[in-house]
Amino acid sequence: MIILKAENNNITLYIREKKKTKQNRNKISIQGQFTLKEESNQIEIKDMTIEKYSEKVINNNYDLLYMFKNDNVFITNENDILINFLNQEKIEYKIGKICERCCKNNKIKILTTKDRYTYNDKDLCRSCAEKTIKHIIYRDGFVDYMNNRYELLFNKYQDINKIINIMEGRYNPVDNPELTLYDTLPATEGKYEKIQIKDLTIPEKLKKILMKRVDTLLPVQVKAIKKGLLEDENLLVVSQTASGKTLIGELAGIPKAMNNKKMIYLSPLVALANQKYRDFKREYGELGLKIVIKVGQNRIKAEDELYILDKPISDANIIVATYEGLDYILRSGKYKDLKDLGIVVIDEIHMLENEERGHRLNGLINRLMTIFPETQIIGLSATIGNAESLAKEFNMKLVEYDKRPVKIERHFVDVVSENQKNNFITSTCKKEYDNVSSKGFHGQTIIFTDSRRKTHIITNRLRKNGITAEYYHAGLSYSNKVRVEEAFLNQEISTVVTTSALSNGVDFPASTVIFESLRMGIDWLTNNEFHQMLGRAGRPMYHDVGKVYIVVNEDNRRYYSNNEYYIAMQLLRSNVDNINVLYDNLDVYEQVLSDICAIENVDIDVLKKHYDSLRIPITFEEAVSLLLDKNMIIFDNINDTYHATEYGKAISKSFINVREAEHIRSNLYNDTIDTVLSLEKLKNAYFSHGILNKLCDTLNYHVGARLFSDYNKELIYRGDYISGLAEIYQNSLINIYDDFMNCSCDYNPYCSCLEMNISSHIIERRLQGWNPSEIAKEFNREYNILIYSGDIYSYLDQVIMKLEAIRRISEAFNVSNTTIKCKKLIEKIENGE
Repeated sequence: MIILKAENNNITLYIREKKKTKQNRNKISIQGQFTLKEESNQIEIKDMTIEKYSEKVINNNYDLLYMFKNDNVFITNENDILINFLNQEKIEYKIGKICERCCKNNKIKILTTKDRYTYNDKDLCRSCAEKTIKHIIYRDGFVDYMNNRYELLFNKYQDINKIINIMEGRYNPVDNPELTLYDTLPATEGKYEKIQIKDLTIPEKLKKILMKRVDTLLPVQVKAIKKGLLEDENLLVVSQTASGKTLIGELAGIPKAMNNKKMIYLSPLVALANQKYRDFKREYGELGLKIVIKVGQNRIKAEDELYILDKPISDANIIVATYEGLDYILRSGKYKDLKDLGIVVIDEIHMLENEERGHRLNGLINRLMTIFPETQIIGLSATIGNAESLAKEFNMKLVEYDKRPVKIERHFVDVVSENQKNNFITSTCKKEYDNVSSKGFHGQTIIFTDSRRKTHIITNRLRKNGITAEYYHAGLSYSNKVRVEEAFLNQEISTVVTTSALSNGVDFPASTVIFESLRMGIDWLTNNEFHQMLGRAGRPMYHDVGKVYIVVNEDNRRYYSNNEYYIAMQLLRSNVDNINVLYDNLDVYEQVLSDICAIENVDIDVLKKHYDSLRIPITFEEAVSLLLDKNMIIFDNINDTYHATEYGKAISKSFINVREAEHIRSNLYNDTIDTVLSLEKLKNAYFSHGILNKLCDTLNYHVGARLFSDYNKELIYRGDYISGLAEIYQNSLINIYDDFMNCSCDYNPYCSCLEMNISSHIIERRLQGWNPSEIAKEFNREYNILIYSGDIYSYLDQVIMKLEAIRRISEAFNVSNTTIKCKKLIEKIENGE
């Protein structure tokens, strides 16, 4: 192989060793230079020096031309005089780039487009480019890019100067999105059979309603029809967000509701259930169907909060419920209220993987299939890795569609400071809102961060820069949540800053998702959580493209042990994880007891077979044995069946585990509020923004916001730093200690007295008639403690649930004084009177 490199009329020649061995592969055996000159319309070779291992090997032009004509010739650039010379001598050639660093090391390497890198206008092979970039990293002190961190840039860009500019932060990621683009998830719908609404075998009245929204079914809807959606087949539908899953449930369910059969639509959250309830009322109200909502809580009457009146379901056509709302009906043995149950649609069925609720959802599905074997069941999800095995487990046909309705650009933005990170987020939100899609909608942004406190900080920063932004998290009151939702839908605000409340929450049609953090609280995002969140970017009815930005700042190493860069890479390269239902011993006891309560004359062999198929830590026989020992169930020798005792029924209806039940049982004659507090304490309380900032300044290091952390308890207890704070904050910390921590526990300040006493104070104030918002204001005013009114509302709801459990168990054991007291407390807490 002969390589000719031309610079004007000067030609450098390299000839690769013909005898290839492992040692001399690509080695240059002959090299030299010559000059081309045009004389009398002829191009001639002049000043030739060709050497092999420093010895002259070619002495005349004839020998050189002979070599050219009998070997493969490559030229490295399109030099006119060289090309004319080769054509003149009828020498065939190819154009190809070579690695210049390899040439200096006496090697020849022809570069392909894939392996060609450039540095200061010189061509390099991948290996030499990698050595060069590593040298620059160590030479210029880019320590953050050591340990292969440069790989993302190196694999993406083949210009080393561009990579250096990115490492130095000398570029604007907003104006140069091509530099941050990691990959694109295409919207490849492909060809699919078109089915129009008017051609479906559904009632004409329903067709007219649906055709106001859509004429033709989307691909996943077509696949569902083909799999027997309208023929009562059980289906597991797995497809991307905004691909049309919800309508699948409605296409099967609404006709059944119109034909005097019940439709149940299940949702994991009260807010989602309420949203779907409102949607059904608005969209199908003209059909004259009775639509009711059934949730397991929300009984607190309070200003700005959602109060859901419990209505009878026996004559309802459509029931929108939470998982627990429906399961309560079954556990109570009232399944006959669901007679003529035609269909159950289970939204977000991937909640099976949730550590706290997964076993309950799994148990609910099994109870539904056992009690109502003829009822159609449809599961909906966007993220299930093992969809095929899950569908088989539930005896469902799988409808899987992995195409996206709009393409999603995924960007990795690596910043060098918190200030650069903030500027990027601000500029992106502003630019996105200024961008109007071909559908006529402004771009809007969801920012995911790791704490409620940061949602407020980021929102305030955005507002100061002229951006209409709102924070949104589980601690907000219901009215505030609805206000933000409506403002976003009406495009009155450009940006929502949120925690995980939105990852499984209300649907916001955003064009852009920004991951300000890759944490959910203190834990890194899981693959499934990440894919759920990024799926929120881009809606076919609103946007032309969805955009996802992961913004990584290496300053975070000060607080986190794992490198956020590597977490980002893992998430970007990840697929959706498998769904596995997790059980501990208490979960198994609860589900076996609930099955016996719900299923009349339960066939124990069938039940045992079901539990034998699960991955559980104890056997079915062991669970039954404990329930018998605790007098929660009894065995009917005559009919060879198990039945729940009144005690067992009370436990099952209360959604508590057997350990909590036994604790209540042993404390039936003790103070009821004390029993509640031993079971349920407030979990979310924080230092106010003001006192937290002063603490950080005084101590000169980062202080976490969570009031109940051991570190902050010790901080309050020691008090040796207090003199450095303003008087208002000194008094607040002294008040916290005096009112909530002044105990004689051996483990003070690490005991749970702070949580216990604050929780007790909330209950006391509610019994005095205070609203959650009023209680929240008192804590902020007197103690500089931030407790969101939504959290107080949720806590009081949990208190009522525990009081209901105590009431039911006290009734089971005829402890009438406790029963009466529970009823009075429940009424007072519900009504705030």
